[in-house]
Amino acid sequence: LAFDNNNLQGTIPSEITVLAHLENFILKNHPSLTGPIPEHIGDMRQLRQLGLYDNDHTGTLPIGLYFLDHLVFLNVANNRLQGTIDSRINNLSMLQKLILDGNDFTGHLHRTTMSDTQLKMLSLSGNSFSGSIPSHLSSLA
Repeated sequence: LAFDNNNLQGTIPSEITVLAHLENFILKNHPSLTGPIPEHIGDMRQLRQLGLYDNDHTGTLPIGLYFLDHLVFLNVANNRLQGTIDSRINNLSMLQKLILDGNDFTGHLHRTTMSDTQLKMLSLSGNSFSGSIPSHLSSLA
């Protein structure tokens, strides 16, 4: 399911999570798509790709997101998301691409952050992270 530049407005309805067998969910380029990412996004257990970028989402990454066992691609760039990256991101063992650019994430990346994933691409620019990048992530671009 992908909607690109369709001028969607409002928030993502929590009812979207009833699509439990959906593998790809992409909503991008909707500057009037606001509000938080639904808390129960983790109920969409078959998701392999989640792209909610170039929108106007606010809040933090919902805890349920960290339990999407099949997630390979996560892009939430260019929103107004904030907070820290929860250590439960290590649960995303299949994750290969993580794009968090252009938000207001803070804190530091713990030395074990994403150490148990298959990460091949990591993009963190335009945030307020502090500290050093863990050595196992330093070769990623």
